[in-house]
Amino acid sequence: MSHVIDIYKDIALCEIHEFDGYYIFMRKDGIMQLLFKPGFNGELKDARNMIATFKKISPDKKAIALVFTRMIIRLQKKPANLLPAKKFVKQLPLTHW
Repeated sequence: MSHVIDIYKDIALCEIHEFDGYYIFMRKDGIMQLLFKPGFNGELKDARNMIATFKKISPDKKAIALVFTRMIIRLQKKPANLLPAKKFVKQLPLTHW
């Protein structure tokens, strides 16, 4: 079991799903948490996998997604225009997966 899973297992409502570059789980307070591993460089398939995991964990309800990173990540290999975190959070809608 990874060190990260040990840290978060007490607040996780369900199994912590571990992937090559990130972890996803539903917290006991109803928030979906996404933790990126250092150096993760995601691709479109990763974004699709994240959405599929969100649907699997919380199929019939809306959830707030909380994202933690240790550094800037991208969901593509080309340089991207990134939004400052505060601006992004204000624009993030409560979405039904």
